[in-house]
Amino acid sequence: MIRLFALAFATLSVTVIGGCETHKTGAVPTGKLAGIPLGEFGSIRDWRGDGAKGVYIESDKREWYYATFQEPCVNLPSVVHIEIRTAPPFPIDHFDAIQMLGEVCFFKTFDNSPGPPSSG
Repeated sequence: MIRLFALAFATLSVTVIGGCETHKTGAVPTGKLAGIPLGEFGSIRDWRGDGAKGVYIESDKREWYYATFQEPCVNLPSVVHIEIRTAPPFPIDHFDAIQMLGEVCFFKTFDNSPGPPSSG
């Protein structure tokens, strides 16, 4: 019930602020809610931090997503392992968070992305 209320609120929020230019990263807003379906053996193939402001997440289908955080995620630049906090059976989406070193970083946005910038 809480998730349904949150979804209705998020839809309302997207409608109100949908025209704002907030995606200055590699995220590609598609106008629909992005999400990674949870699979039986894991749905995350890879991830890359984007400083303390966001994280790129690759699904097992090799599709990239970019999540920004509600607040800076200060431990992200220094970790090699993150945990995704989600509520199965729902997909990983903008209602979720990552956790590392005791810090929980809640997603602000979660959009399709072409992937992280190349490091070369």
